[in-house]
Amino acid sequence: MSSAEVAAKVVRDLEPEEFKVLNVLASSLKDTESLTVDHISSKTKLHKDKARFSIGKLNQMELVISTNRGVSLVSAGLDALALKILAD
Repeated sequence: MSSAEVAAKVVRDLEPEEFKVLNVLASSLKDTESLTVDHISSKTKLHKDKARFSIGKLNQMELVISTNRGVSLVSAGLDALALKILAD
């Protein structure tokens, strides 16, 4: 299944907080490969627990990857963000 197909299946189920996380990750792509939860929380103005919860959901949907170095956006996550922007 392509990343666009994965994104199309989950984009309707995403909450606004999850789109904030995707947007921050996409915005930082030119500077860094991954961001820490603290950085994501700061940039999205979400409480750390809410940021962790959103990242966990995005990870389960395979839109991001969480590692010991931080959280990274994958192509399906970028596709989901693009679909959301086009739909709005």
